[in-house]
Amino acid sequence: MEHARHLPRAWSLCRLPSLRSSCRLPEKIYAAARAELGHPVVAIIMLLFILFRDLPYEARNAVDIDDYVHDAHLKEWSLIANLFFSVCIGLACIFAALKLSLT
Repeated sequence: MEHARHLPRAWSLCRLPSLRSSCRLPEKIYAAARAELGHPVVAIIMLLFILFRDLPYEARNAVDIDDYVHDAHLKEWSLIANLFFSVCIGLACIFAALKLSLT
């Protein structure tokens, strides 16, 4: 899990364009924001950003759990809950991105 300590720093540059576009969207009206996000290329980029955002956080949380939780039973359940939460958040984000871009 040593490589997981460096993932958030390595992928931080990949998150900058999504932050820039996310900050611009509230300024636009709903129809204009939906039109901007409705292109398939933008949908693919959004899905990649979701992947690049969720993987480092799940890995970093797993490292933190491994470092700070010492009871084996609690560590196992904490890792399971971390994975479940990360998968649920990732699927919800993917569903929202696909629904926004395909409708």
